[in-house]
Amino acid sequence: MTLFDEARPVAPKKIRFHSQSFQKDPSMTRTIRRTYERKIATLFVNYRKKAMSLLEGRSFEAASPDVSRINFTNLSDAFIYLIGSEITDPGRVLIEPMVNESLKAGKRRGIDFLRSVGKVTASVDEIFVDPRVYDVILERNLSALKGITDDMEKRIKAELSEGIVKGEGMNKLAKRISESTTVPMQRARVMARTETMFAFNTAKDEEFRRYGIERVEWVAALDERMCPTCGSYHGKIFTMDECPPCPAHPNCRCVTIPVIDEVV
Repeated sequence: MTLFDEARPVAPKKIRFHSQSFQKDPSMTRTIRRTYERKIATLFVNYRKKAMSLLEGRSFEAASPDVSRINFTNLSDAFIYLIGSEITDPGRVLIEPMVNESLKAGKRRGIDFLRSVGKVTASVDEIFVDPRVYDVILERNLSALKGITDDMEKRIKAELSEGIVKGEGMNKLAKRISESTTVPMQRARVMARTETMFAFNTAKDEEFRRYGIERVEWVAALDERMCPTCGSYHGKIFTMDECPPCPAHPNCRCVTIPVIDEVV
């Protein structure tokens, strides 16, 4: 290399995608996010149906065989049983493949980004997920769901005790239980969307580091839902170690893409 070569300026080589689909969904995980969201919401819908049936007396004996009369303790225990059987247990079965799918999407998209800047040239036939990363992300998702159901149990107990103390009938108690499911279901939907992006970006960054990427550019989803924080990050370049956490907040759809230096 000559002195002239050494003096030549270096400019960042960045990915330039102009398609509308990329601008609105840079991770291209909309289908995964919506599938996860829909499936986890269905668990809460099923729970609510069973809870309403329980209060109507049609399945109370099945849910709690030892119950001889309906009171606060028996009802709350029965609802907690339903949370486990209708949300927590099937939730794990649901979450396991969604985590795997999100991680695979991150690795696949990461390789596509790397190919766009010339870091990867060969085709990749099969995507492998690091089992250690999978276990960590799975536990993160399960813990998030448990946090939601734990709060749900507390809310149900509070609503039941208040309703029973006030002498409310089954219709009013049913309304309380139905309403106590709404917020947890909304939180679960947000969880599904956010955790999909967390898994995606974790796997993507793993590929970046494997190929020696040192700097990344923040790319926000450019639509009316973009928040001020993500808008302020959009287009900025960070080192891998100093980049703000991505996703930046619940429901965040941002990604980071690789930046490499090239002589111009």
